[in-house]
Amino acid sequence: MKLFKFFFFLIGLIRGLIKGWKYPKSDQSIVSFLNEPSFGHKITGLDYLARLFPREKIILYVLVNSKINKYLFDLYREYISVIFIYPYSAKSNFFRICTPAEALGIKKGIQLAFIIRSVEFFIPHPVTLYRAMNIDHEKMSVYKFSDNKIKAPYETFYSHSFLLEHVKLNSVGLRKDDLNSGHLAVQKVIPNASDKLVSFIFRNDGNKHITFHDKIRDSGPVKNYQEAIKYLSSKGYTILLFGDLDFSEFHKIKNVVEAAILDCDQDLLNIFSLTSSNFIVTQHSGPIHLANITSVPAVITDFLPLWQGSCGNKDIFVPKNFYVRDGMRKIPLRTIFSKYSDLFFGAYDKHPEVEVGPSLPEDITAAVIEMESQFDPNSKYEPDYKLLENYRRMIPAKSIHAYRKNRISNQLLKKEFS
Repeated sequence: MKLFKFFFFLIGLIRGLIKGWKYPKSDQSIVSFLNEPSFGHKITGLDYLARLFPREKIILYVLVNSKINKYLFDLYREYISVIFIYPYSAKSNFFRICTPAEALGIKKGIQLAFIIRSVEFFIPHPVTLYRAMNIDHEKMSVYKFSDNKIKAPYETFYSHSFLLEHVKLNSVGLRKDDLNSGHLAVQKVIPNASDKLVSFIFRNDGNKHITFHDKIRDSGPVKNYQEAIKYLSSKGYTILLFGDLDFSEFHKIKNVVEAAILDCDQDLLNIFSLTSSNFIVTQHSGPIHLANITSVPAVITDFLPLWQGSCGNKDIFVPKNFYVRDGMRKIPLRTIFSKYSDLFFGAYDKHPEVEVGPSLPEDITAAVIEMESQFDPNSKYEPDYKLLENYRRMIPAKSIHAYRKNRISNQLLKKEFS
């Protein structure tokens, strides 16, 4: 297999040289390269470029090494022109393992062509440039998830509040026709559906992962969300459900629809939900970055790992629960912060006596009610600032959650930090 990988690396190198050589030397565009498999890293890669060079013409080579949502790239059409490159090795299941090697070859080929031709303004990795510019760049140590054991430096650059706060983009969004397609698809199933929309996005791919961390990041049982959905329905919201799960118990609730049955491109619906909902309910994964970028608040349920955070200043977190396995006695969150700080930073393997459980239904419902109240002009909602101060004082300081001044729901503040 090493020989095949080397072969595809050479193929990629030649393809990259050809593409780099065809690039017009006289063009003054910023040129960059994106080779990120995850949805969240694609989002931040795009957003970094657009905010670092908001008044420049940007050409972005995108290596398509996994399923790609072109509507995501279209959000930045006013700033970035995209050229998709499809690896030959990805066309075959047998050779798919060689795709990273071919991708490396393509990238190095483009770089080599640009060096030979003295092409200016090539940014091979925008994240590196952003890290160099960000004087508030934070570093901390977390437990490496590839083996759950090695403590390693973790740099929080991809939660990019620095750029979001300092560079505003006025033209990031779906095209008008695409927005209308999303609304019409909902109205075909729910006639006279309200424009007030909440999307529930259920992460459910833990069985595809090896590490304990990724196995337990999924949402809890869908029944835990039932009362929250009923509440929103009673308030006149349209509720969109995303996820490969059995949602049959929600079918009798008014104004609830599964995205999968809508007569609309599913990729479009994904972007529509993250950019056009009043708020979303989801777990901590890539989609929340796009919600942050487009100022869509999030209720982040079944939250793990606890050191993570969000750039959304209205976001509400509902962590997973921790129990002593012998007797299933609940461990208070304040105890996790003070006596289990290594578990807070991801050292799950060090505590075999601890069981991780889902967010409780009543805590999910309370957080959703709290979030919805922020959209009610007659509501006098305010968090309990004294309890919030207690909470933030106890959070381990070198964590994204602390840096971003994130918070849990008011109900959890009262329950855990009174």
